[in-house]
Amino acid sequence: MTTMNENAPGLMPREQVRPVKHAFRTALGTSMAAYVQSADQCDEDYAVIAQALWDLFTPTEREALAQLVTQGPVWDGDVISKTTRDRLLTLGLASRACNKGEQGYTVANYRGYDVWRRE
Repeated sequence: MTTMNENAPGLMPREQVRPVKHAFRTALGTSMAAYVQSADQCDEDYAVIAQALWDLFTPTEREALAQLVTQGPVWDGDVISKTTRDRLLTLGLASRACNKGEQGYTVANYRGYDVWRRE
């Protein structure tokens, strides 16, 4: 995205670029996650979309999803980031779970695993 400088009047100021990029990434990621949720896993576009979603993830989102896949179920006090966990839940890549009779755990679901294995 272009930023403002003295030679290019009318372009977006630098401090406004980051929120716009974040909003775009969030909207794009949400729509791709919706596709992954609704797509048949045999659909040829499924793998492409899962890979694109992984590529859009921040390092924290990648680490959190990897934690849920490799260590899950993960107790809420042990998740890398509660905000990131909530985003993975919203994207439909994780689910809340009970473990050994206790509530308060999060796990990657099949869709989350499919996105994670694209790493």
